[in-house]
Amino acid sequence: MITLPENEENKKWRPPEQLLVSDETQKIDLFNLGTIVHQILVANTKAQNSLLRPLASLIRSEAEACHLITKLKIRVAESRLSATEVSVHPLFWPSANKLKFIGKFGDGMKKIQDPPQPESFHMIV
Repeated sequence: MITLPENEENKKWRPPEQLLVSDETQKIDLFNLGTIVHQILVANTKAQNSLLRPLASLIRSEAEACHLITKLKIRVAESRLSATEVSVHPLFWPSANKLKFIGKFGDGMKKIQDPPQPESFHMIV
């Protein structure tokens, strides 16, 4: 369990349930992971030097990082991803697995996204 020193500055890093009750669970650490990923993503977009900037190279996809952040920063602890779910999140997939996924499901996604062809329309008179 990650423990932060008691001060006002650290309160903004704490999940709601830690501020309201004293029960400390793994879900608190997962909330904190979401905060760290968010800070790394923000450090990557800022022009200034940051201690987190070297870690930003670990995030290969902003969309995947944003998805993970939204799933970890949920107000209700029970609704957050579990540690197992985080470990298999696409943000952490190697490139080869992402390519396999796109190869397997990419055509189906393209068919859904493509507009219908004109020959499939029936004229209604």
